Amino acid sequence: MFSNGIDAILPVPTCVYPSIEENYKERHDSSDWDYLVEYLKENSPEDYELSRKIFTGNLYLPCNMFIMRREILDNLCRWMFPILDAVVANGGEKQDTYLNRYPGFISERLITLYFYRNRFRYRIAYADKIFL
Repeated sequence: MFSNGIDAILPVPTCVYPSIEENYKERHDSSDWDYLVEYLKENSPEDYELSRKIFTGNLYLPCNMFIMRREILDNLCRWMFPILDAVVANGGEKQDTYLNRYPGFISERLITLYFYRNRFRYRIAYADKIFL
């Protein structure tokens, strides 16, 4: 990474239909998504405006997988975890084990938003993932 000037390695984006937002709402508790959007609208208008563009698209960064410089990880975490904390405080614990993983599913979408927002700031490479 260093010798090639790469700041972050991210998974190849996954295409979902009909959109990132609708895909989430169809597969998870839509009230968590609605709260996320409202939180962004109230607390981060710039991120909210960009999220409307990104979340109506089809490509997102799956699996919470990445390799990146420490500085970038620190910036990502400082930005993302207050949002996730608010979503979890609102959504609480789900009865369904799979649906209870919603903070991880939300974070995939937030990571997508973060790296789109910083697409000109960081030099990003993409790598395929292999599930064993």
